[in-house]
Amino acid sequence: MTPIPYESKHMVPVILTAEDGTEYCGEYVDMRIDRKTIPEGKYAYSCRHDDSGDWVTPATIERWAWVNFAGTFVTETPIDLSDKRPFISLKECCFV
Repeated sequence: MTPIPYESKHMVPVILTAEDGTEYCGEYVDMRIDRKTIPEGKYAYSCRHDDSGDWVTPATIERWAWVNFAGTFVTETPIDLSDKRPFISLKECCFV
C-alpha cells in the first residue's frame, strides 16, 4: 500500500482510550500517511487492529505497524513510546 500525503480533509477526529484510562486525542485515517508530509508540530503513529476479525477498530498505538495495520493516528502531543513500552493497548476508540 502506497502511503498518501497528509491532508486534513482525509482525517477524522478521534479519542483513543488506553487500557489504563489515558485518553489520546487526535486525527485518524485508515491509510498509511507519508510521514514526510506530516505538518510541523504534529506526530504520527500507526494503529494496529487485533486478530478478533474487527479489522477497523484500532487496538494499539505504536511507532510503526507492519502487520495488522489499521490506520494512522496523528496528534499534536508526542506519545512516550520506548523499547520498554513499544505500544499502548487500547480499550476504546471514539470517532467524534
